[in-house]
Amino acid sequence: MKGFKAAYIMSALGIFLFLSVMIPGRSIFEKTETLNGSVSMQKITVSVKNHLDPIGSSLLSLKDMDGIREAMDGRLISHTMQDTLPISFERISVNARVIGTDSFYSMFHEVRIKSGGFLTQESEQRGETVAVIEDALAWQLFNTDNAVGNQISIFGRTFRIIGVSYKDSSIISKVSDDGNANIYIPSKTFSDLDANAGISHFEVATSDNNTLGRNESEITEVIQSIGKNPTAYKITDYNIESALMEQKPFIAIFVMGFNIIIWTLFYIKTIILNLISFFKSQSSTDYFSGIVRHNTLFMLQTASKTALAILFILGLWKCIRFRLYINPALVPDELIDISYYINFLEEHLRQSALNTGFIASYAEQLFIHAKGLSDVIFFTGFIPGLLLLSTGLSLFQRNTLEADRILLTVGIMLLLSTGILQLLSITYELQAVIDMKSFAVLCSFLTASCLRNKYIKPGRLENIVQIGCIHR
Repeated sequence: MKGFKAAYIMSALGIFLFLSVMIPGRSIFEKTETLNGSVSMQKITVSVKNHLDPIGSSLLSLKDMDGIREAMDGRLISHTMQDTLPISFERISVNARVIGTDSFYSMFHEVRIKSGGFLTQESEQRGETVAVIEDALAWQLFNTDNAVGNQISIFGRTFRIIGVSYKDSSIISKVSDDGNANIYIPSKTFSDLDANAGISHFEVATSDNNTLGRNESEITEVIQSIGKNPTAYKITDYNIESALMEQKPFIAIFVMGFNIIIWTLFYIKTIILNLISFFKSQSSTDYFSGIVRHNTLFMLQTASKTALAILFILGLWKCIRFRLYINPALVPDELIDISYYINFLEEHLRQSALNTGFIASYAEQLFIHAKGLSDVIFFTGFIPGLLLLSTGLSLFQRNTLEADRILLTVGIMLLLSTGILQLLSITYELQAVIDMKSFAVLCSFLTASCLRNKYIKPGRLENIVQIGCIHR
């Protein structure tokens, strides 16, 4: 009884953890793409390393941004400067995150407008005192989100509210939330009212989703062209980060699918070995043609099973194959080059030390936390989930539970875990994403795990030989 209890707990927990890679893990990636607006992850970002620049010499000006736009040959660019400042209306005063930006910001980040509109190029060029605030801030100040046309005070100046946006309440935003609502104003206005302000973050849409480091090299040259030191900035290629995040569920599914392919190959091998054994046993009393003629049904059954198994492998391979991304920096010119890996580790540690204390913009904080959640889900769900599931199924078989009973049990666990994880995804305002191909591979893995001993264990298929003799 204790063995069965452990088997139930381990199998259920293993299925739940592994499914978490497929459902919430995939949903986190989809939400991250959404939070990055219509440009999505096809961009590269540049942020000032604040702790290395205490006097603000690395902050960029609007003139610097004009130079960058010219160097980038008209490519879509957005920039931000931000600070936490008091926002007041009559006698009410609250702190908010004031983001000075341009009209292109909403293409790089999800800004869902509830009423009114977002900043325009005209308001940016004229340096108008207008603002777009989140609905949560509107409720704090006006006790309503119908705030378009109202006025608030920032920098001691009066700003007219031209738009109210929704506050994202997904788990990514909740993890990143510091209690300050966002308010967007034109960057020229921000710069005019705060002489010490400077652009600390900008992002550029890339022409393609290249992951070979070309984008980073290009942006490094652009930074040098305006007289700035590239080492003072944290450069993040979202194309590479996207490839790393997106492939995690596919890696998990590939491992499962590859195991099934190995088991199926063993199954085919067993069929072939038993067929050879059958011919050897019959060849002493009959010719080859006679054996085939007298055992036609058995031959057709064997051929059909082998053909279906091969077709299953081909179909499964189409479901699990994907383009694996490995950072080229991790691949040395020679396969075994210890000095290369030592130098790479030293450089990684050096860069990590330089980035320690880096103060990210709000938008980049969202991405950092999304990436962290993705890593936690993957590393706690993949290997531990697979080990728990394999151990649980082994305990079921060790306690001599019939294969069909095991299959029914894990099937129920699978449906319950799927429902719970989808419900959790919806609760935390993530898209309840489930890839049907991946789900089919998982179902196949569970089925194969429950039945493989029944069909692949040595000695099981001697029954086929006996059936063949009966047909004769």
